[in-house]
Amino acid sequence: MNLSGICIFTRSYHGDVEFLPYLYKSIEKYCSSWGDVVLVVEEDDVELIKKVIPSWVKLCVEEHFTTGSIQHKYSKLTADLHTNKDYIFHIDSDSIFTTYASLSDLAFKNKPYLEYSTYEHLLTHQNSSEQIELLKKYCQDISLRESMPNELKNIGVTDVDHWMKNHYDDWLLNNFEGWFKDWHIDWKNRFGVDLWKAGISNAIGFDVPYEFSRRPEKLYPSSMYLDARKHLEDRFEMPVKKFIASRVGRQANGVSKNDYFSDLNYLGAYLYYFMNEEIEWVDIEVKGYSYRKEFVKQFISFDLLIDGFLRPEARELLDSYF
Repeated sequence: MNLSGICIFTRSYHGDVEFLPYLYKSIEKYCSSWGDVVLVVEEDDVELIKKVIPSWVKLCVEEHFTTGSIQHKYSKLTADLHTNKDYIFHIDSDSIFTTYASLSDLAFKNKPYLEYSTYEHLLTHQNSSEQIELLKKYCQDISLRESMPNELKNIGVTDVDHWMKNHYDDWLLNNFEGWFKDWHIDWKNRFGVDLWKAGISNAIGFDVPYEFSRRPEKLYPSSMYLDARKHLEDRFEMPVKKFIASRVGRQANGVSKNDYFSDLNYLGAYLYYFMNEEIEWVDIEVKGYSYRKEFVKQFISFDLLIDGFLRPEARELLDSYF
């Protein structure tokens, strides 16, 4: 394995167009010795994306066939079709490289690192008092202050700013705990750490007690993708594109969790059960999240954007890395 044999792969869309220049600035700064740099977008996004990416990015166009929240998972399952490199490094468009990575940061004895954990361990952490307090702070600092103005408008409040200034603190004091209790139950059902378990177990064909998307640094052998797709096609007796179109790619009420599908969790599970010797496995319950150097920073698009544009403080944060 060498760095020139690695393809840096990203699947993006128009909603992340503000992030893409930062991703490619980071690649230019820290990954100049790596191999291909591939970006896959749907046909309707091509012209917009072309305006913000460097000429050295290999732009691959994909025909639209289902909703974006699930089609991007198909793109990742077919990443090998866009490169001849031996390994594929997946990085999302709302992420950046933050430092140089050597082969020893990526692999051990030519076997890529991949972190995993049991859902049991993650659920224990999710339900801990420490994590609940962090969620409360998140709701107060970000989600609640953003969603409440919309709720106020929906119930007919005309001067939202005046209401927030004069009543929000009292609402937090008297009503927040009850609201949070109901919200937390709903959140765990729709966004909890075990969200993908049933769907991935269904896709693999037996119970999968592990979560494989534990860090943003993910490097896979290219030789895996074709077999991973064939596994789905054989199990569900349909082309992989049709299978993906039948799945659910984002959290939704009233949907069987057997139909949920996480691309990177599926690829991790396939490697674990069918190509185990190809990976250097890192059990984070034993070795921790920082067993190896962290060199990717993953942001959350929703928290940094407003009306499709980067918030000023978000742009300042991203600029600070360069």
